[in-house]
Amino acid sequence: MPRAHSKPTLLKSKPKPKPKSKSKPRKAEPCLHGAPLSIPIPGTASTCPQCLIVSHISAIRKLQSQIRSEGGIFESFRRAKDDGPGSKAAEVRSEIKKEWTEVRIECAEAVAGIMALEEEFEDGEMKQRCADALAIWKSATDEIFVVEGVDEVDVNEGVWEELDIATYGVDFLMDSVPNGRNADMEDMLQDIMAKQAHRKERTNAVKKPGKKVVFAEEVMVSPDTISFSSPTIPEKRKHNPHTDAMLARNGDNGARFYCRGYRGHRSRNYRPGVWASKQGYEKVDTSMLGMAWGDVDMLDWQIRESEERAWDGDGNEDENMEMEMEIAMEMEMAMEMEMEMEMEMEMAMEMEVEVQGVLIEVQKLEMQESAALKSLGKWRAVVEREKKRCGYMEIGGHMGIVETGYPRIRGERR
Repeated sequence: MPRAHSKPTLLKSKPKPKPKSKSKPRKAEPCLHGAPLSIPIPGTASTCPQCLIVSHISAIRKLQSQIRSEGGIFESFRRAKDDGPGSKAAEVRSEIKKEWTEVRIECAEAVAGIMALEEEFEDGEMKQRCADALAIWKSATDEIFVVEGVDEVDVNEGVWEELDIATYGVDFLMDSVPNGRNADMEDMLQDIMAKQAHRKERTNAVKKPGKKVVFAEEVMVSPDTISFSSPTIPEKRKHNPHTDAMLARNGDNGARFYCRGYRGHRSRNYRPGVWASKQGYEKVDTSMLGMAWGDVDMLDWQIRESEERAWDGDGNEDENMEMEMEIAMEMEMAMEMEMEMEMEMEMAMEMEVEVQGVLIEVQKLEMQESAALKSLGKWRAVVEREKKRCGYMEIGGHMGIVETGYPRIRGERR
Protein backbone atom coordinates (compact mmCIF):
# COMPACT_ATOMS: atom_id res chain seq x y z
CA MET A 1 0.00 0.00 0.00
CA PRO A 2 1.15 3.41 -0.75
CA ARG A 3 2.42 5.35 2.21
CA ALA A 4 0.09 8.12 3.25
CA HIS A 5 1.53 11.54 2.96
CA SER A 6 2.07 13.11 6.33
CA LYS A 7 1.09 16.69 6.94
CA PRO A 8 3.97 19.13 6.82
CA THR A 9 5.01 20.28 10.26
CA LEU A 10 6.01 23.87 10.89
CA LEU A 11 9.44 24.40 12.35
CA LYS A 12 9.10 26.16 15.63
CA SER A 13 11.71 28.77 16.36
CA LYS A 14 13.68 28.45 19.54
CA PRO A 15 12.52 30.73 22.31
CA LYS A 16 14.76 33.71 22.80
CA PRO A 17 16.76 33.58 25.98
CA LYS A 18 15.50 35.94 28.63
CA PRO A 19 17.78 38.83 29.37
CA LYS A 20 19.82 38.29 32.45
CA SER A 21 19.07 40.59 35.29
CA LYS A 22 21.75 42.97 36.47
CA SER A 23 24.01 41.34 38.98
CA LYS A 24 23.72 42.60 42.48
CA PRO A 25 26.82 43.70 44.34
CA ARG A 26 28.77 40.76 45.70
CA LYS A 27 28.42 40.42 49.44
CA ALA A 28 31.49 39.80 51.50
CA GLU A 29 31.41 36.76 53.72
CA PRO A 30 31.12 37.48 57.45
CA CYS A 31 34.35 37.18 59.38
CA LEU A 32 35.12 36.19 62.97
CA HIS A 33 36.85 39.46 63.79
CA GLY A 34 33.64 41.50 63.88
CA ALA A 35 33.31 45.18 63.29
CA PRO A 36 32.31 47.61 66.05
CA LEU A 37 30.52 49.88 63.55
CA SER A 38 28.94 49.22 60.17
CA ILE A 39 31.07 50.25 57.21
CA PRO A 40 29.19 52.60 54.80
CA ILE A 41 29.27 49.97 52.01
CA PRO A 42 26.29 47.70 51.11
CA GLY A 43 26.69 44.11 52.26
CA THR A 44 29.60 44.69 54.68
CA ALA A 45 27.80 45.08 58.01
CA SER A 46 29.47 42.04 59.62
CA THR A 47 32.86 42.17 57.86
CA CYS A 48 35.93 43.97 59.16
CA PRO A 49 37.92 46.22 56.79
CA GLN A 50 40.90 43.82 56.53
CA CYS A 51 38.79 40.83 55.53
CA LEU A 52 36.80 42.97 53.09
CA ILE A 53 39.95 44.09 51.24
CA VAL A 54 41.37 40.54 51.26
CA SER A 55 38.14 39.15 49.75
CA HIS A 56 38.22 41.70 46.91
CA ILE A 57 41.90 41.02 46.22
CA SER A 58 41.26 37.25 46.08
CA ALA A 59 38.35 37.80 43.65
CA ILE A 60 40.57 39.87 41.34
CA ARG A 61 43.31 37.24 41.46
CA LYS A 62 40.77 34.53 40.58
CA LEU A 63 39.69 36.48 37.49
CA GLN A 64 43.34 37.01 36.53
CA SER A 65 43.90 33.25 36.61
CA GLN A 66 40.81 32.71 34.40
CA ILE A 67 42.09 35.26 31.85
CA ARG A 68 45.51 33.57 31.96
CA SER A 69 43.91 30.17 31.28
CA GLU A 70 42.22 31.65 28.18
CA GLY A 71 45.62 32.74 26.83
CA GLY A 72 45.43 36.42 27.76
CA ILE A 73 43.07 39.25 26.97
CA PHE A 74 44.13 39.62 23.33
CA GLU A 75 44.25 35.89 22.63
CA SER A 76 40.70 35.44 23.95
CA PHE A 77 39.57 38.38 21.81
CA ARG A 78 41.14 36.83 18.67
CA ARG A 79 39.56 33.45 19.44
CA ALA A 80 36.09 34.98 19.99
CA LYS A 81 36.43 36.97 16.75
CA ASP A 82 37.44 33.89 14.76
CA ASP A 83 34.66 31.69 16.19
CA GLY A 84 32.04 34.39 15.67
CA PRO A 85 29.34 35.82 17.92
CA GLY A 86 27.36 33.28 19.94
CA SER A 87 30.26 30.85 20.21
CA LYS A 88 31.50 29.45 23.48
CA ALA A 89 34.69 31.50 23.35
CA ALA A 90 32.68 34.71 22.85
CA GLU A 91 30.35 33.87 25.75
CA VAL A 92 33.24 33.06 28.08
CA ARG A 93 35.02 36.28 27.13
CA SER A 94 31.86 38.35 27.69
CA GLU A 95 31.23 36.80 31.12
CA ILE A 96 34.84 37.30 32.23
CA LYS A 97 34.86 40.91 30.97
CA LYS A 98 31.59 41.72 32.77
CA GLU A 99 32.70 40.11 36.02
CA TRP A 100 36.10 41.84 35.80
CA THR A 101 34.42 45.26 35.53
CA GLU A 102 32.00 44.60 38.40
CA VAL A 103 34.71 43.29 40.73
CA ARG A 104 36.99 46.26 40.06
CA ILE A 105 34.15 48.75 40.70
CA GLU A 106 33.17 47.02 43.96
CA CYS A 107 36.79 47.02 45.07
CA ALA A 108 37.15 50.76 44.34
CA GLU A 109 33.95 51.51 46.30
CA ALA A 110 35.21 49.46 49.25
CA VAL A 111 38.55 51.30 49.30
CA ALA A 112 36.79 54.67 49.15
CA GLY A 113 34.46 53.67 52.01
CA ILE A 114 37.37 52.54 54.19
CA MET A 115 39.23 55.80 53.53
CA ALA A 116 36.13 57.79 54.54
CA LEU A 117 35.75 55.65 57.67
CA GLU A 118 39.40 56.26 58.58
CA GLU A 119 38.92 60.01 58.36
CA GLU A 120 35.76 59.78 60.50
CA PHE A 121 37.56 58.25 63.52
CA GLU A 122 40.32 60.25 65.17
CA ASP A 123 41.80 57.34 67.10
CA GLY A 124 40.88 53.90 68.39
CA GLU A 125 40.66 50.32 67.21
CA MET A 126 38.51 51.04 64.16
CA LYS A 127 40.94 53.63 62.81
CA GLN A 128 43.81 51.14 63.20
CA ARG A 129 41.84 48.44 61.35
CA CYS A 130 41.12 50.83 58.48
CA ALA A 131 44.80 51.79 58.29
CA ASP A 132 45.83 48.10 58.20
CA ALA A 133 43.28 47.40 55.44
CA LEU A 134 44.59 50.28 53.34
CA ALA A 135 48.15 49.05 53.86
CA ILE A 136 47.12 45.61 52.54
CA TRP A 137 45.54 47.29 49.52
CA LYS A 138 48.63 49.39 48.75
CA SER A 139 50.92 46.36 49.00
CA ALA A 140 48.82 44.43 46.45
CA THR A 141 48.12 47.22 43.95
CA ASP A 142 51.08 46.42 41.68
CA GLU A 143 49.90 42.81 41.36
CA ILE A 144 46.14 43.24 40.94
CA PHE A 145 46.43 46.06 38.40
CA VAL A 146 48.07 43.68 35.90
CA VAL A 147 45.87 42.51 33.01
CA GLU A 148 47.00 39.14 31.70
CA GLY A 149 48.23 39.22 28.12
CA VAL A 150 48.92 42.95 27.86
CA ASP A 151 52.66 42.69 28.48
CA GLU A 152 53.05 40.19 25.64
CA VAL A 153 52.03 42.71 22.95
CA ASP A 154 55.08 44.92 23.36
CA VAL A 155 57.46 42.00 22.74
CA ASN A 156 58.59 42.17 19.10
CA GLU A 157 61.90 40.60 18.26
CA GLY A 158 61.80 41.45 14.56
CA VAL A 159 63.80 39.91 11.73
CA TRP A 160 67.41 40.93 11.30
CA GLU A 161 69.56 40.26 8.25
CA GLU A 162 72.64 38.26 9.03
CA LEU A 163 75.87 39.94 7.93
CA ASP A 164 78.54 38.01 6.11
CA ILE A 165 81.84 39.09 7.57
CA ALA A 166 83.76 37.82 4.53
CA THR A 167 81.93 40.01 1.98
CA TYR A 168 80.85 42.99 4.15
CA GLY A 169 84.10 44.91 3.74
CA VAL A 170 84.20 44.32 -0.04
CA ASP A 171 80.61 45.58 -0.48
CA PHE A 172 81.38 48.71 1.50
CA LEU A 173 84.42 49.49 -0.66
CA MET A 174 82.47 48.90 -3.87
CA ASP A 175 79.73 51.32 -2.78
CA SER A 176 82.34 54.01 -2.09
CA VAL A 177 84.00 53.73 -5.54
CA PRO A 178 82.64 56.44 -7.94
CA ASN A 179 80.80 54.98 -10.89
CA GLY A 180 78.36 56.13 -13.53
CA ARG A 181 75.48 56.35 -11.11
CA ASN A 182 77.12 58.51 -8.45
CA ALA A 183 79.99 60.09 -10.36
CA ASP A 184 78.74 63.65 -10.33
CA MET A 185 75.58 64.27 -8.34
CA GLU A 186 75.53 67.99 -9.12
CA ASP A 187 75.36 67.35 -12.88
CA MET A 188 72.49 64.93 -12.41
CA LEU A 189 70.56 67.42 -10.27
CA GLN A 190 71.14 70.17 -12.84
CA ASP A 191 69.79 67.96 -15.63
CA ILE A 192 66.69 67.15 -13.59
CA MET A 193 66.05 70.78 -12.68
CA ALA A 194 66.53 71.89 -16.31
CA LYS A 195 63.83 69.49 -17.52
CA GLN A 196 61.27 70.81 -15.01
CA ALA A 197 59.18 73.88 -15.90
CA HIS A 198 59.18 76.72 -13.42
CA ARG A 199 56.70 79.54 -13.34
CA LYS A 200 58.30 82.96 -13.70
CA GLU A 201 57.70 85.30 -10.82
CA ARG A 202 55.66 88.31 -11.88
CA THR A 203 55.91 91.82 -10.51
CA ASN A 204 53.11 94.36 -10.45
CA ALA A 205 53.55 97.51 -12.53
CA VAL A 206 52.03 99.65 -9.78
CA LYS A 207 53.72 99.55 -6.42
CA LYS A 208 51.50 98.34 -3.62
CA PRO A 209 50.59 101.00 -1.07
CA GLY A 210 52.04 100.68 2.38
CA LYS A 211 50.03 99.22 5.19
CA LYS A 212 48.02 101.63 7.29
CA VAL A 213 49.20 101.94 10.87
CA VAL A 214 46.34 102.08 13.37
CA PHE A 215 46.91 102.45 17.10
CA ALA A 216 44.36 101.20 19.58
CA GLU A 217 42.78 103.63 22.01
CA GLU A 218 43.84 101.53 24.99
CA VAL A 219 47.09 99.59 25.27
CA MET A 220 48.74 97.26 27.76
CA VAL A 221 51.04 99.05 30.22
CA SER A 222 53.81 97.01 31.82
CA PRO A 223 54.59 97.60 35.51
CA ASP A 224 57.60 99.65 36.56
CA THR A 225 59.28 96.65 38.15
CA ILE A 226 60.25 93.77 35.90
CA SER A 227 58.18 90.68 36.63
CA PHE A 228 58.34 87.40 34.72
CA SER A 229 54.73 86.49 35.55
CA SER A 230 51.89 88.03 33.58
CA PRO A 231 49.46 90.18 35.60
CA THR A 232 46.17 88.62 36.68
CA ILE A 233 44.10 91.63 35.60
CA PRO A 234 45.70 93.51 32.67
CA GLU A 235 45.76 97.26 33.07
CA LYS A 236 44.81 99.37 30.06
CA ARG A 237 45.61 103.03 29.65
CA LYS A 238 45.38 105.52 26.85
CA HIS A 239 48.34 106.62 24.75
CA ASN A 240 50.40 109.57 25.88
CA PRO A 241 49.30 112.91 24.34
CA HIS A 242 52.63 113.33 22.54
CA THR A 243 52.41 109.95 20.77
CA ASP A 244 51.95 110.74 17.09
CA ALA A 245 52.49 108.11 14.42
CA MET A 246 52.74 110.62 11.56
CA LEU A 247 55.58 112.56 13.16
CA ALA A 248 57.48 109.34 13.84
CA ARG A 249 57.66 108.51 10.11
CA ASN A 250 60.34 109.72 7.76
CA GLY A 251 59.20 108.61 4.32
CA ASP A 252 60.49 105.20 3.28
CA ASN A 253 63.65 105.46 5.36
CA GLY A 254 61.92 104.19 8.47
CA ALA A 255 61.14 105.81 11.79
CA ARG A 256 62.96 108.88 13.07
CA PHE A 257 63.32 109.76 16.75
CA TYR A 258 62.06 113.19 17.72
CA CYS A 259 63.40 114.67 20.96
CA ARG A 260 60.74 116.62 22.83
CA GLY A 261 63.40 118.62 24.64
CA TYR A 262 64.97 119.78 21.38
CA ARG A 263 61.63 120.97 20.04
CA GLY A 264 60.61 122.70 23.30
CA HIS A 265 63.92 124.35 24.28
CA ARG A 266 65.56 126.50 21.64
CA SER A 267 68.27 127.85 23.97
CA ARG A 268 71.82 126.68 23.35
CA ASN A 269 72.45 126.49 27.10
CA TYR A 270 69.89 123.72 27.58
CA ARG A 271 71.32 120.31 28.40
CA PRO A 272 69.09 117.26 28.97
CA GLY A 273 69.19 116.00 32.57
CA VAL A 274 70.76 119.21 33.98
CA TRP A 275 69.00 121.68 36.29
CA ALA A 276 68.09 124.89 34.52
CA SER A 277 68.33 126.97 37.71
CA LYS A 278 71.38 129.11 38.38
CA GLN A 279 74.18 128.16 40.71
CA GLY A 280 73.25 128.69 44.36
CA TYR A 281 69.51 128.56 43.73
CA GLU A 282 67.68 126.83 46.61
CA LYS A 283 65.23 124.19 45.44
CA VAL A 284 61.86 124.12 47.20
CA ASP A 285 60.90 120.83 48.87
CA THR A 286 57.40 119.99 47.59
CA SER A 287 57.23 116.43 48.94
CA MET A 288 54.76 117.51 51.68
CA LEU A 289 52.54 119.64 49.47
CA GLY A 290 49.40 117.62 50.18
CA MET A 291 49.81 117.56 53.98
CA ALA A 292 48.40 119.98 56.56
CA TRP A 293 50.72 122.49 58.22
CA GLY A 294 50.22 120.92 61.65
CA ASP A 295 51.18 117.48 60.36
CA VAL A 296 54.24 118.90 58.61
CA ASP A 297 55.41 120.67 61.78
CA MET A 298 54.85 117.54 63.86
CA LEU A 299 56.77 115.40 61.37
CA ASP A 300 59.61 117.92 61.25
CA TRP A 301 59.79 117.97 65.03
CA GLN A 302 59.84 114.17 65.21
CA ILE A 303 62.63 113.99 62.64
CA ARG A 304 64.72 116.48 64.57
CA GLU A 305 64.15 114.64 67.83
CA SER A 306 65.14 111.32 66.26
CA GLU A 307 68.28 112.89 64.79
CA GLU A 308 69.22 114.36 68.19
CA ARG A 309 68.71 111.00 69.86
CA ALA A 310 70.86 109.38 67.18
CA TRP A 311 73.67 111.88 67.81
CA ASP A 312 73.31 111.53 71.60
CA GLY A 313 73.06 107.75 71.63
CA ASP A 314 75.54 107.41 74.53
CA GLY A 315 73.29 109.34 76.98
CA ASN A 316 71.41 108.02 79.93
CA GLU A 317 68.63 105.53 79.26
CA ASP A 318 66.35 107.14 81.85
CA GLU A 319 66.61 110.48 80.10
CA ASN A 320 65.78 108.83 76.79
CA MET A 321 62.74 107.19 78.37
CA GLU A 322 61.59 110.49 79.84
CA MET A 323 62.01 112.19 76.48
CA GLU A 324 60.02 109.45 74.78
CA MET A 325 57.26 109.79 77.39
CA GLU A 326 57.18 113.55 76.92
CA ILE A 327 56.99 113.08 73.17
CA ALA A 328 54.11 110.63 73.58
CA MET A 329 52.26 113.03 75.91
CA GLU A 330 52.75 115.91 73.51
CA MET A 331 51.50 113.78 70.65
CA GLU A 332 48.41 112.86 72.69
CA MET A 333 47.82 116.53 73.47
CA ALA A 334 48.19 117.37 69.81
CA MET A 335 45.69 114.67 68.93
CA GLU A 336 43.23 116.00 71.53
CA MET A 337 43.62 119.53 70.19
CA GLU A 338 43.05 118.27 66.68
CA MET A 339 39.88 116.47 67.81
CA GLU A 340 38.64 119.64 69.55
CA MET A 341 39.30 121.63 66.40
CA GLU A 342 37.37 119.09 64.37
CA MET A 343 34.43 119.31 66.81
CA GLU A 344 34.48 123.11 66.62
CA MET A 345 34.53 122.92 62.83
CA GLU A 346 31.54 120.58 62.89
CA MET A 347 29.64 122.96 65.21
CA ALA A 348 30.50 125.88 62.94
CA MET A 349 29.25 123.94 59.93
CA GLU A 350 25.99 123.13 61.76
CA MET A 351 25.51 126.81 62.67
CA GLU A 352 26.22 127.77 59.07
CA VAL A 353 23.55 125.33 57.90
CA GLU A 354 21.06 126.84 60.37
CA VAL A 355 21.88 130.38 59.20
CA GLN A 356 21.37 129.30 55.60
CA GLY A 357 17.96 127.89 56.56
CA VAL A 358 16.95 131.19 58.22
CA LEU A 359 18.09 133.13 55.16
CA ILE A 360 15.99 130.89 52.94
CA GLU A 361 12.92 131.54 55.15
CA VAL A 362 13.53 135.31 55.00
CA GLN A 363 13.77 135.15 51.22
CA LYS A 364 10.48 133.27 51.08
CA LEU A 365 8.78 135.93 53.28
CA GLU A 366 10.14 138.72 51.11
CA MET A 367 8.81 137.01 48.01
CA GLN A 368 5.37 136.63 49.64
CA GLU A 369 5.39 140.32 50.68
CA SER A 370 6.25 141.47 47.16
CA ALA A 371 3.50 139.27 45.73
CA ALA A 372 0.99 140.76 48.21
CA LEU A 373 2.01 144.32 47.30
CA LYS A 374 1.61 143.55 43.62
CA SER A 375 -1.88 142.13 44.19
CA LEU A 376 -2.83 145.17 46.35
CA GLY A 377 -1.75 147.57 43.60
CA LYS A 378 -3.80 145.65 41.07
CA TRP A 379 -6.91 145.86 43.29
CA ARG A 380 -6.41 149.60 43.80
CA ALA A 381 -6.22 150.16 40.06
CA VAL A 382 -9.43 148.15 39.59
CA VAL A 383 -11.24 150.21 42.24
CA GLU A 384 -10.18 153.50 40.66
CA ARG A 385 -11.27 152.32 37.26
CA GLU A 386 -14.68 151.30 38.59
CA LYS A 387 -15.10 154.64 40.33
CA LYS A 388 -14.43 156.52 37.12
CA ARG A 389 -16.81 154.30 35.21
CA CYS A 390 -19.64 154.79 37.70
CA GLY A 391 -19.16 158.62 37.79
CA TYR A 392 -18.10 158.98 41.40
CA MET A 393 -15.92 161.96 42.06
CA GLU A 394 -14.71 163.61 45.21
CA ILE A 395 -16.12 167.21 45.42
CA GLY A 396 -15.39 169.26 48.50
CA GLY A 397 -14.60 166.28 50.56
CA HIS A 398 -17.89 164.54 49.61
CA MET A 399 -18.52 161.89 47.01
CA GLY A 400 -21.01 162.79 44.34
CA ILE A 401 -22.29 161.51 41.03
CA VAL A 402 -21.08 163.32 37.98
CA GLU A 403 -23.04 163.28 34.72
CA THR A 404 -21.26 160.96 32.33
CA GLY A 405 -21.98 159.68 28.91
CA TYR A 406 -22.67 156.14 30.10
CA PRO A 407 -26.26 154.87 29.37
CA ARG A 408 -28.64 154.52 32.27
CA ILE A 409 -29.65 151.20 33.66
CA ARG A 410 -33.17 150.02 32.81
CA GLY A 411 -35.71 151.24 35.42
CA GLU A 412 -33.45 153.93 36.78
CA ARG A 413 -34.99 157.38 37.28
CA ARG A 414 -33.17 160.53 36.70
